Amino acid sequence: MKYIYWMRNDLRTQDNEVLEWASHQRGEMLILYTLPSDIHEWGPHRRGFLKQTLDDLEKNLKNYNLNLHITARSIVDFLPELFEVQKFTHLLFSKEHAFNERRDEQKIKQIAESLGIKVEEFDQSSLLKETELAFDIPQLPKIFTEFKNTLGATFKVSLPVELPISNLHSLPLPKEKINWGELSNHSWFEGGESKGLERIQAFIWESQSILHYNDTRNGMMNLNDSSKFSPWLALGAISARQIYHEVKKFELQHGENKSCYWLIYELLWRDYFKFYAKKYGARIFLADGIQQNPNKVFKNDEAAFKKWTMGETGEPFI
Repeated sequence: MKYIYWMRNDLRTQDNEVLEWASHQRGEMLILYTLPSDIHEWGPHRRGFLKQTLDDLEKNLKNYNLNLHITARSIVDFLPELFEVQKFTHLLFSKEHAFNERRDEQKIKQIAESLGIKVEEFDQSSLLKETELAFDIPQLPKIFTEFKNTLGATFKVSLPVELPISNLHSLPLPKEKINWGELSNHSWFEGGESKGLERIQAFIWESQSILHYNDTRNGMMNLNDSSKFSPWLALGAISARQIYHEVKKFELQHGENKSCYWLIYELLWRDYFKFYAKKYGARIFLADGIQQNPNKVFKNDEAAFKKWTMGETGEPFI
């Protein structure tokens, strides 16, 4: 068997259901990451964070004798060539919720299936899986409070999965030279699974800053005002389930409190908007919104927009 794992926003080895599933198979596997097509429109900090994340992922995968291949080529162009040359039997990927990502999934699935390649999809980007909801996505409540109420006070979150020693052999490709452009970094945010896990430990256990999260989370100007988990969560370097269960462990030792409750509450907000994006698709990007109201009036102030883009609004956070 030959497997290709197409990674996107699941750039971790721990609590990775794709790797856990694949570790029980036998054969060869290629792990592929395709750089976003607009990466050179990103700022240098964002590019730097992604590169650090991929560097760390590459190092961590080697602990399981697996390699990571990074390409700047389009996934839609690159995968068909790989399928033909390598004769893959399976395509593996984690499902996304937003319109563009789901559109790419559908294109790649069609190509794979036309070549007789079996597709395995995994649901692991949210705290709760879609199958753990009491409704299908088209029936997602229109407001968050209703969504939360459908879950009840005792909803269950599955445990992070363990990655056993893999039975797979890595299928390497010649390394491509990547033009990253200008890179920068921030002392608070170093990309990668390793640093993301360190941040969980630092915020919850070492500083115990989670105890004042409810009081300070809107401040954001200081490192421990809020969790600062978002950059690692966005790339999937850490998972929402890992955070949830660390919070629950903390509660077992220190008792339930409002701050722990609110951090989990925010993870549910994250889930809600992922499901919201799937329900409404491209409509969330349209000027008339999901209500399709053509009478909305928008202010067009070029001077204010320029101040915002340059960070010159007078607001310290911006």
